[in-house]
Amino acid sequence: MSPFVVIVVLNWNNAPDTLTCLDSLRQLDYDNYRVMVVDNGSTDDSVKRISAAFPTIDLLALSTNLGYAEGNNVGIRAALTIGADYIFVLNNDTLVASSTLTYLVEVAESRPQIGLVGPAIYCATPAPTDRIFALGSFIDWAKGKTYHRGMFLPSAHYTPLTHPQPVDFITGCG
Repeated sequence: MSPFVVIVVLNWNNAPDTLTCLDSLRQLDYDNYRVMVVDNGSTDDSVKRISAAFPTIDLLALSTNLGYAEGNNVGIRAALTIGADYIFVLNNDTLVASSTLTYLVEVAESRPQIGLVGPAIYCATPAPTDRIFALGSFIDWAKGKTYHRGMFLPSAHYTPLTHPQPVDFITGCG
């Protein structure tokens, strides 16, 4: 059986984006995953809308907004409690290609020294969807700056990355 992956999606007062993200997750071709939405103390009708549209997902409704990091940490701890082999932290304003999770797990399983994996990230509306957001992220230690490879460039400027590449960090959106 494939490793068990829990996808943690953080929501705060943004059911429309979260519902669209969750809809894209329905298309995944991976066979062993579970979706967990952490509602970060929303004051709108997000919890009601998400649970009505996706009654089978795990929905953790927090009473207060714990912020981005701790909200995700709540989901990560819950995922570990239910036995996740891998956790995919995904921003609620993202859409995923059907093969994303399959590819990420294959890469993670390919070498034991790999600690983190992340997908290529492309821009969505209002930017042209052929624009790159990040093909890996790096730290320029001499200048004390960070950057995302290919940020806002047309994807045609890069040949497809055909194998995993070392990076300094992975963006929080995926």
